[in-house]
Amino acid sequence: MQGDDNMRLPLLGFAVFFGFLLVQNPLFSQNIEDAVRFSAPQTLGTARFVGMAGSFGALGGEASAVNSNPAGIGVFRTGQFTASLTIGQSKNSTTHYGSESEAVIGLGRLSNFSIVLSEEVEHPDWEFVNAFFSYNQQSMFTTKSKFEGVNNQSSLLDLYFLDIIEDPNVTLESVEAFFPFGAGLAWGAFLIDTANGEYIHANELHGQTQGREDQERRGIGHYNFGVGGNYRDKLHLGASIGVSALRYSNTSTYSEVMSENDPNTFVTSWKQTSELNIRGNGFQLKMGAIYRINKILRMGASFKSQEFFKLSETYTNTLVANWEDRPLTSAESPEGLNDYRMRSPYTLGLSFGAAKKKIGAINIDVDYIDYRAIQFKSFGEFPVDFTRLNNELSAAFKPTFNFQIGNRKTNRAL
Repeated sequence: MQGDDNMRLPLLGFAVFFGFLLVQNPLFSQNIEDAVRFSAPQTLGTARFVGMAGSFGALGGEASAVNSNPAGIGVFRTGQFTASLTIGQSKNSTTHYGSESEAVIGLGRLSNFSIVLSEEVEHPDWEFVNAFFSYNQQSMFTTKSKFEGVNNQSSLLDLYFLDIIEDPNVTLESVEAFFPFGAGLAWGAFLIDTANGEYIHANELHGQTQGREDQERRGIGHYNFGVGGNYRDKLHLGASIGVSALRYSNTSTYSEVMSENDPNTFVTSWKQTSELNIRGNGFQLKMGAIYRINKILRMGASFKSQEFFKLSETYTNTLVANWEDRPLTSAESPEGLNDYRMRSPYTLGLSFGAAKKKIGAINIDVDYIDYRAIQFKSFGEFPVDFTRLNNELSAAFKPTFNFQIGNRKTNRAL
Protein backbone atom coordinates (compact mmCIF):
# COMPACT_ATOMS: atom_id res chain seq x y z
CA MET A 1 0.00 0.00 0.00
CA GLN A 2 1.48 3.36 -1.00
CA GLY A 3 1.14 6.73 0.70
CA ASP A 4 -1.60 7.98 -1.58
CA ASP A 5 -5.09 9.18 -0.60
CA ASN A 6 -6.60 7.06 -3.39
CA MET A 7 -5.19 3.92 -1.80
CA ARG A 8 -6.85 4.36 1.62
CA LEU A 9 -9.31 1.91 3.06
CA PRO A 10 -12.93 2.09 1.89
CA LEU A 11 -14.98 4.04 4.44
CA LEU A 12 -17.13 1.05 5.44
CA GLY A 13 -14.17 -1.27 5.82
CA PHE A 14 -12.29 1.22 7.95
CA ALA A 15 -15.32 1.80 10.18
CA VAL A 16 -15.71 -1.93 10.81
CA PHE A 17 -12.00 -2.23 11.42
CA PHE A 18 -11.85 0.75 13.77
CA GLY A 19 -14.77 -0.61 15.79
CA PHE A 20 -12.69 -3.71 16.45
CA LEU A 21 -9.69 -1.61 17.40
CA LEU A 22 -11.55 0.39 20.01
CA VAL A 23 -11.01 -2.48 22.40
CA GLN A 24 -7.68 -3.63 21.02
CA ASN A 25 -5.29 -1.35 22.89
CA PRO A 26 -6.57 -0.30 26.32
CA LEU A 27 -3.08 0.15 27.68
CA PHE A 28 -2.15 3.71 26.89
CA SER A 29 -4.46 5.68 29.18
CA GLN A 30 -7.16 5.33 31.78
CA ASN A 31 -10.75 5.35 30.57
CA ILE A 32 -14.37 5.10 31.68
CA GLU A 33 -14.10 1.31 31.75
CA ASP A 34 -11.34 1.56 34.38
CA ALA A 35 -13.47 3.91 36.47
CA VAL A 36 -16.39 1.47 36.48
CA ARG A 37 -14.21 -1.60 37.02
CA PHE A 38 -12.46 -0.18 40.08
CA SER A 39 -15.45 1.63 41.61
CA ALA A 40 -18.29 -0.91 41.42
CA PRO A 41 -18.04 -3.62 44.12
CA GLN A 42 -19.39 -7.06 43.29
CA THR A 43 -21.62 -9.19 45.54
CA LEU A 44 -18.93 -11.39 47.08
CA GLY A 45 -18.36 -12.73 50.56
CA THR A 46 -19.97 -15.30 52.81
CA ALA A 47 -22.62 -17.68 51.43
CA ARG A 48 -25.21 -16.05 53.69
CA PHE A 49 -24.41 -12.59 52.36
CA VAL A 50 -24.46 -13.69 48.71
CA GLY A 51 -27.69 -15.63 49.32
CA MET A 52 -29.30 -12.36 50.41
CA ALA A 53 -28.06 -10.64 47.21
CA GLY A 54 -25.78 -8.49 49.36
CA SER A 55 -28.77 -6.86 51.06
CA PHE A 56 -28.15 -6.85 54.81
CA GLY A 57 -27.94 -3.20 55.85
CA ALA A 58 -30.72 -3.23 58.48
CA LEU A 59 -30.09 -6.74 59.80
CA GLY A 60 -26.40 -6.74 60.71
CA GLY A 61 -24.58 -9.49 62.55
CA GLU A 62 -23.05 -10.76 59.30
CA ALA A 63 -19.35 -10.64 58.45
CA SER A 64 -19.51 -9.45 54.83
CA ALA A 65 -22.42 -7.07 55.48
CA VAL A 66 -20.20 -4.98 57.77
CA ASN A 67 -18.57 -3.59 54.61
CA SER A 68 -21.95 -2.07 53.67
CA ASN A 69 -23.08 -0.91 57.10
CA PRO A 70 -20.53 -1.09 59.95
CA ALA A 71 -23.36 -0.81 62.50
CA GLY A 72 -23.71 -4.54 61.93
CA ILE A 73 -20.65 -4.93 64.19
CA GLY A 74 -22.81 -3.85 67.14
CA VAL A 75 -25.34 -6.60 66.50
CA PHE A 76 -22.96 -9.44 67.42
CA ARG A 77 -23.44 -10.91 70.91
CA THR A 78 -20.61 -13.43 70.84
CA GLY A 79 -17.18 -13.70 69.29
CA GLN A 80 -17.08 -15.23 65.85
CA PHE A 81 -14.67 -16.54 63.24
CA THR A 82 -15.69 -17.09 59.60
CA ALA A 83 -13.95 -17.98 56.35
CA SER A 84 -15.50 -18.48 52.92
CA LEU A 85 -14.29 -19.53 49.48
CA THR A 86 -15.68 -18.50 46.10
CA ILE A 87 -15.34 -21.09 43.32
CA GLY A 88 -16.81 -20.68 39.87
CA GLN A 89 -16.29 -20.39 36.16
CA SER A 90 -16.40 -17.50 33.71
CA LYS A 91 -17.43 -18.11 30.10
CA ASN A 92 -17.61 -15.55 27.30
CA SER A 93 -19.00 -16.17 23.81
CA THR A 94 -18.28 -13.76 20.95
CA THR A 95 -18.98 -13.34 17.24
CA HIS A 96 -16.49 -11.61 14.96
CA TYR A 97 -17.06 -11.39 11.18
CA GLY A 98 -19.56 -14.25 11.45
CA SER A 99 -17.26 -16.60 13.38
CA GLU A 100 -18.21 -17.63 16.91
CA SER A 101 -15.62 -18.14 19.65
CA GLU A 102 -15.83 -19.18 23.27
CA ALA A 103 -13.38 -18.72 26.16
CA VAL A 104 -13.68 -20.38 29.57
CA ILE A 105 -11.64 -19.78 32.71
CA GLY A 106 -12.04 -21.15 36.23
CA LEU A 107 -11.83 -18.97 39.32
CA GLY A 108 -11.32 -19.60 42.99
CA ARG A 109 -10.60 -17.14 45.76
CA LEU A 110 -10.80 -16.66 49.51
CA SER A 111 -13.83 -14.39 49.56
CA ASN A 112 -14.11 -13.67 53.29
CA PHE A 113 -12.12 -14.00 56.47
CA SER A 114 -13.35 -12.32 59.64
CA ILE A 115 -12.85 -12.22 63.40
CA VAL A 116 -15.29 -10.67 65.88
CA LEU A 117 -14.31 -10.00 69.49
CA SER A 118 -17.41 -9.38 71.61
CA GLU A 119 -17.42 -8.09 75.17
CA GLU A 120 -20.45 -7.69 77.42
CA VAL A 121 -19.96 -4.50 79.43
CA GLU A 122 -21.14 -3.52 82.86
CA HIS A 123 -23.02 -0.38 81.95
CA PRO A 124 -26.71 0.49 82.48
CA ASP A 125 -27.17 1.43 78.81
CA TRP A 126 -24.45 -0.19 76.71
CA GLU A 127 -24.78 -3.97 76.52
CA PHE A 128 -21.99 -5.04 74.18
CA VAL A 129 -18.89 -3.46 72.71
CA ASN A 130 -17.37 -5.36 69.78
CA ALA A 131 -14.17 -5.18 67.73
CA PHE A 132 -14.06 -6.48 64.19
CA PHE A 133 -11.45 -7.37 61.59
CA SER A 134 -12.20 -8.81 58.18
CA TYR A 135 -10.85 -9.45 54.73
CA ASN A 136 -13.50 -9.42 52.02
CA GLN A 137 -13.04 -9.90 48.29
CA GLN A 138 -14.58 -6.72 46.93
CA SER A 139 -14.11 -7.41 43.21
CA MET A 140 -12.73 -10.19 41.02
CA PHE A 141 -11.35 -9.41 37.57
CA THR A 142 -10.89 -13.01 36.39
CA THR A 143 -12.27 -13.17 32.85
CA LYS A 144 -11.20 -14.49 29.49
CA SER A 145 -12.51 -13.57 26.04
CA LYS A 146 -11.63 -14.50 22.47
CA PHE A 147 -12.49 -13.05 19.05
CA GLU A 148 -11.64 -14.67 15.73
CA GLY A 149 -12.84 -14.33 12.13
CA VAL A 150 -11.74 -13.81 8.54
CA ASN A 151 -11.41 -10.12 7.73
CA ASN A 152 -11.44 -9.27 4.02
CA GLN A 153 -11.69 -5.51 4.60
CA SER A 154 -8.87 -4.35 6.84
CA SER A 155 -5.78 -5.12 8.89
CA LEU A 156 -4.28 -3.56 11.98
CA LEU A 157 -1.30 -2.79 9.74
CA ASP A 158 -3.54 -0.38 7.80
CA LEU A 159 -3.94 1.78 10.90
CA TYR A 160 -0.24 1.62 11.72
CA PHE A 161 0.52 2.54 8.09
CA LEU A 162 -1.75 5.59 8.25
CA ASP A 163 -0.18 6.66 11.57
CA ILE A 164 3.17 6.91 9.80
CA ILE A 165 2.23 8.50 6.49
CA GLU A 166 -0.18 11.07 7.95
CA ASP A 167 2.34 12.58 10.37
CA PRO A 168 4.56 15.00 8.44
CA ASN A 169 7.15 15.02 11.23
CA VAL A 170 7.91 11.29 11.00
CA THR A 171 11.14 10.26 9.29
CA LEU A 172 12.59 6.82 8.60
CA GLU A 173 14.85 7.23 11.59
CA SER A 174 12.10 8.37 13.99
CA VAL A 175 9.25 5.90 13.35
CA GLU A 176 10.01 3.78 16.41
CA ALA A 177 10.44 6.83 18.62
CA PHE A 178 7.14 8.39 17.48
CA PHE A 179 5.08 5.17 17.85
CA PRO A 180 6.86 2.96 20.42
CA PHE A 181 3.74 0.93 21.30
CA GLY A 182 2.16 0.54 17.84
CA ALA A 183 3.39 1.43 14.38
CA GLY A 184 6.99 1.50 15.62
CA LEU A 185 6.75 -2.21 16.48
CA ALA A 186 5.46 -3.07 13.00
CA TRP A 187 8.32 -1.02 11.56
CA GLY A 188 10.87 -2.74 13.79
CA ALA A 189 9.61 -6.18 12.73
CA PHE A 190 9.64 -5.16 9.02
CA LEU A 191 5.85 -5.53 8.64
CA ILE A 192 6.00 -1.92 7.45
CA ASP A 193 8.93 -1.06 5.20
CA THR A 194 9.85 1.05 2.19
CA ALA A 195 10.20 0.17 -1.48
CA ASN A 196 10.99 2.51 -4.37
CA GLY A 197 10.83 5.46 -1.98
CA GLU A 198 7.31 4.65 -0.71
CA TYR A 199 6.04 3.09 2.50
CA ILE A 200 4.51 -0.38 2.10
CA HIS A 201 3.12 -2.96 4.49
CA ALA A 202 2.99 -6.73 4.47
CA ASN A 203 -0.77 -7.30 4.19
CA GLU A 204 -2.07 -5.02 1.47
CA LEU A 205 -4.97 -7.16 0.18
CA HIS A 206 -6.30 -8.61 3.46
CA GLY A 207 -8.26 -11.88 3.77
CA GLN A 208 -6.38 -12.91 6.93
CA THR A 209 -7.83 -14.67 9.97
CA GLN A 210 -7.92 -11.91 12.57
CA GLY A 211 -8.15 -12.69 16.26
CA ARG A 212 -7.70 -11.38 19.74
CA GLU A 213 -7.60 -13.06 23.13
CA ASP A 214 -7.79 -11.25 26.46
CA GLN A 215 -7.26 -12.59 29.94
CA GLU A 216 -7.87 -10.44 33.00
CA ARG A 217 -6.78 -11.52 36.47
CA ARG A 218 -6.66 -10.52 40.15
CA GLY A 219 -9.11 -8.21 41.95
CA ILE A 220 -9.65 -5.89 44.90
CA GLY A 221 -9.30 -7.23 48.43
CA HIS A 222 -10.73 -5.08 51.22
CA TYR A 223 -9.40 -5.13 54.80
CA ASN A 224 -11.79 -3.71 57.37
CA PHE A 225 -11.03 -2.66 60.96
CA GLY A 226 -14.01 -1.54 63.04
CA VAL A 227 -15.75 -1.17 66.38
CA GLY A 228 -19.43 -1.26 67.26
CA GLY A 229 -21.75 -1.13 70.20
CA ASN A 230 -25.24 -2.14 71.33
CA TYR A 231 -27.19 0.59 73.13
CA ARG A 232 -30.13 -0.79 75.15
CA ASP A 233 -30.63 -3.45 72.50
CA LYS A 234 -32.37 -0.76 70.42
CA LEU A 235 -29.59 1.16 68.69
CA HIS A 236 -26.50 -0.38 67.14
CA LEU A 237 -23.65 1.88 66.09
CA GLY A 238 -20.46 1.14 64.21
CA ALA A 239 -17.53 2.71 62.41
CA SER A 240 -14.65 1.25 60.44
CA ILE A 241 -11.55 2.04 58.47
CA GLY A 242 -11.14 0.14 55.21
CA VAL A 243 -7.91 -0.45 53.31
CA SER A 244 -8.09 -1.98 49.83
CA ALA A 245 -5.38 -3.78 47.90
CA LEU A 246 -5.99 -3.45 44.14
CA ARG A 247 -4.21 -5.81 41.74
CA TYR A 248 -5.12 -5.95 38.06
CA SER A 249 -3.40 -7.54 35.08
CA ASN A 250 -4.49 -7.91 31.48
CA THR A 251 -2.74 -9.93 28.79
CA SER A 252 -4.08 -9.14 25.31
CA THR A 253 -2.86 -10.99 22.21
CA TYR A 254 -3.86 -9.75 18.76
CA SER A 255 -3.00 -11.95 15.76
CA GLU A 256 -3.31 -12.11 11.99
CA VAL A 257 -2.80 -15.42 10.17
CA MET A 258 -2.59 -15.27 6.38
CA SER A 259 -4.23 -17.76 4.06
CA GLU A 260 -2.00 -20.71 3.26
CA ASN A 261 0.22 -20.06 0.22
CA ASP A 262 -1.13 -16.50 -0.12
CA PRO A 263 0.67 -15.14 -3.22
CA ASN A 264 0.20 -11.50 -2.11
CA THR A 265 2.48 -11.57 0.93
CA PHE A 266 5.56 -13.27 2.33
CA VAL A 267 4.40 -13.01 5.94
CA THR A 268 2.58 -16.12 7.18
CA SER A 269 1.40 -14.77 10.55
CA TRP A 270 2.10 -12.14 13.17
CA LYS A 271 0.93 -11.36 16.66
CA GLN A 272 1.17 -8.50 19.10
CA THR A 273 1.03 -9.16 22.84
CA SER A 274 0.21 -6.39 25.33
CA GLU A 275 0.82 -6.70 29.06
CA LEU A 276 -0.79 -4.31 31.53
CA ASN A 277 -0.30 -4.46 35.30
CA ILE A 278 -1.90 -2.09 37.82
CA ARG A 279 -1.34 -2.23 41.56
CA GLY A 280 -2.00 0.06 44.48
CA ASN A 281 -3.97 0.67 47.66
CA GLY A 282 -7.09 2.54 48.68
CA PHE A 283 -8.42 4.06 51.90
CA GLN A 284 -12.04 4.51 53.01
CA LEU A 285 -14.05 5.51 56.10
CA LYS A 286 -17.49 4.08 56.99
CA MET A 287 -20.11 4.82 59.63
CA GLY A 288 -23.53 3.37 60.29
CA ALA A 289 -26.48 2.86 62.59
CA ILE A 290 -29.20 0.23 62.97
CA TYR A 291 -32.36 0.93 64.97
CA ARG A 292 -34.74 -1.78 66.19
CA ILE A 293 -38.25 -0.37 65.76
CA ASN A 294 -39.71 -3.41 67.50
CA LYS A 295 -38.89 -7.09 67.84
CA ILE A 296 -39.37 -7.64 64.10
CA LEU A 297 -38.75 -4.40 62.21
CA ARG A 298 -35.41 -2.63 61.85
CA MET A 299 -33.99 0.23 59.86
CA GLY A 300 -30.44 1.23 59.10
CA ALA A 301 -28.43 4.14 57.75
CA SER A 302 -24.85 4.22 56.52
CA PHE A 303 -22.22 6.43 54.99
CA LYS A 304 -19.21 5.28 52.99
CA SER A 305 -16.70 7.92 52.04
CA GLN A 306 -15.00 8.08 48.69
CA GLU A 307 -12.24 5.52 48.41
CA PHE A 308 -8.92 7.14 47.61
CA PHE A 309 -6.63 4.94 45.53
CA LYS A 310 -2.96 5.48 44.79
CA LEU A 311 -2.08 3.35 41.76
CA SER A 312 0.92 2.52 39.61
CA GLU A 313 0.82 0.80 36.26
CA THR A 314 3.30 -0.70 33.82
CA TYR A 315 2.67 -1.84 30.27
CA THR A 316 4.63 -3.35 27.41
CA ASN A 317 3.91 -4.46 23.85
CA THR A 318 5.80 -7.08 21.87
CA LEU A 319 5.34 -8.05 18.22
CA VAL A 320 6.54 -11.23 16.47
CA ALA A 321 6.20 -11.95 12.72
CA ASN A 322 6.72 -15.25 10.85
CA TRP A 323 7.80 -15.27 7.19
CA GLU A 324 8.13 -17.62 4.25
CA ASP A 325 11.40 -16.18 3.03
CA ARG A 326 13.25 -15.10 6.22
CA PRO A 327 13.65 -15.94 9.90
CA LEU A 328 11.06 -14.55 12.30
CA THR A 329 11.32 -10.87 13.15
CA SER A 330 10.29 -9.15 16.36
CA ALA A 331 10.19 -5.83 18.17
CA GLU A 332 9.56 -4.84 21.77
CA SER A 333 8.32 -1.57 23.22
CA PRO A 334 9.91 0.22 26.15
CA GLU A 335 8.19 -0.21 29.49
CA GLY A 336 5.40 2.33 29.89
CA LEU A 337 5.00 3.73 33.40
CA ASN A 338 2.21 5.73 34.96
CA ASP A 339 1.41 6.76 38.54
CA TYR A 340 -1.96 8.27 39.37
CA ARG A 341 -4.66 8.65 41.98
CA MET A 342 -8.31 7.69 41.61
CA ARG A 343 -11.21 8.38 43.91
CA SER A 344 -14.42 6.36 43.86
CA PRO A 345 -17.91 7.77 44.58
CA TYR A 346 -19.28 8.14 48.09
CA THR A 347 -22.42 6.23 49.15
CA LEU A 348 -25.35 7.14 51.38
CA GLY A 349 -27.49 4.16 52.36
CA LEU A 350 -30.89 3.51 53.92
CA SER A 351 -32.05 0.03 54.82
CA PHE A 352 -35.30 -1.52 55.99
CA GLY A 353 -35.53 -5.06 57.32
CA ALA A 354 -37.66 -7.54 59.17
CA ALA A 355 -36.60 -10.73 60.93
CA LYS A 356 -38.54 -13.30 62.94
CA LYS A 357 -37.24 -16.45 64.49
CA LYS A 358 -38.09 -19.67 62.60
CA ILE A 359 -39.70 -17.69 59.77
CA GLY A 360 -36.95 -15.76 58.06
CA ALA A 361 -35.75 -12.33 57.13
CA ILE A 362 -36.18 -9.73 54.42
CA ASN A 363 -34.08 -6.65 53.79
CA ILE A 364 -34.22 -3.73 51.36
CA ASP A 365 -31.18 -1.53 50.76
CA VAL A 366 -31.41 1.82 48.98
CA ASP A 367 -28.08 3.45 48.14
CA TYR A 368 -27.50 6.91 46.74
CA ILE A 369 -24.24 6.96 44.76
CA ASP A 370 -22.86 10.02 43.00
CA TYR A 371 -20.67 8.58 40.23
CA ARG A 372 -19.79 12.09 39.11
CA ALA A 373 -17.35 12.14 42.01
CA ILE A 374 -15.04 9.64 40.27
CA GLN A 375 -11.86 11.47 39.37
CA PHE A 376 -8.34 10.67 38.21
CA LYS A 377 -5.34 12.75 39.20
CA SER A 378 -1.77 12.39 38.05
CA PHE A 379 1.33 12.47 40.23
CA GLY A 380 4.88 11.22 40.13
CA GLU A 381 7.67 11.40 37.60
CA PHE A 382 5.56 11.05 34.43
CA PRO A 383 2.49 13.30 34.84
CA VAL A 384 -0.54 12.73 32.63
CA ASP A 385 -3.29 15.28 31.96
CA PHE A 386 -6.61 13.71 33.04
CA THR A 387 -8.72 16.81 32.36
CA ARG A 388 -10.43 15.34 29.30
CA LEU A 389 -11.17 12.01 31.00
CA ASN A 390 -12.54 13.69 34.13
CA ASN A 391 -14.81 15.86 31.98
CA GLU A 392 -16.03 12.73 30.17
CA LEU A 393 -16.75 11.04 33.50
CA SER A 394 -18.70 14.05 34.76
CA ALA A 395 -20.73 14.12 31.54
CA ALA A 396 -21.32 10.37 31.32
CA PHE A 397 -22.26 9.65 34.94
CA LYS A 398 -25.10 10.91 37.08
CA PRO A 399 -26.18 10.38 40.68
CA THR A 400 -28.14 7.16 40.93
CA PHE A 401 -30.15 5.07 43.38
CA ASN A 402 -29.30 1.39 43.68
CA PHE A 403 -31.86 -1.02 45.14
CA GLN A 404 -31.08 -4.43 46.59
CA ILE A 405 -33.64 -6.81 48.05
CA GLY A 406 -32.84 -10.04 49.82
CA ASN A 407 -34.93 -12.60 51.70
CA ARG A 408 -34.06 -15.79 53.46
CA LYS A 409 -35.87 -18.48 55.35
CA THR A 410 -34.18 -19.51 58.56
CA ASN A 411 -34.65 -21.52 61.71
CA ARG A 412 -32.54 -19.26 63.87
CA ALA A 413 -32.86 -15.72 65.17
CA LEU A 414 -31.00 -12.97 63.36
